[in-house]
Amino acid sequence: MVETHGDSRGWPAVEKQVVSEGQSQRTDKRFASPSPGAQTNTEVTKPLAVVFYESLLLGSQLANRLSDLGWRVQPVNSPAAVVETVRRQSPMLLVAELALRTGDFCPVIAELKRDP
Repeated sequence: MVETHGDSRGWPAVEKQVVSEGQSQRTDKRFASPSPGAQTNTEVTKPLAVVFYESLLLGSQLANRLSDLGWRVQPVNSPAAVVETVRRQSPMLLVAELALRTGDFCPVIAELKRDP
């Protein structure tokens, strides 16, 4: 005898073989997948990292490595743009080069702490 079991989430019915006591039992090991048209939330947004750097070699290597690890990376090229980008994008991580050739990055950090 074959029983059919459905799911309220749109998963297809899975058939299961029911056997009497004297027979050997076989199991169906197929993987079920959602039916076409079923609503599933399988897309997961990757975490965002904003990266500010002046040293092109090190900054690009860091950005590439974060990308390889599954992060979305938003490179920023000026300290003033960091504040605007962080407020607009709300990243999970901010990586910034503190030792700048011109200027200082500490006021940017103070601005972000004062008004996130």
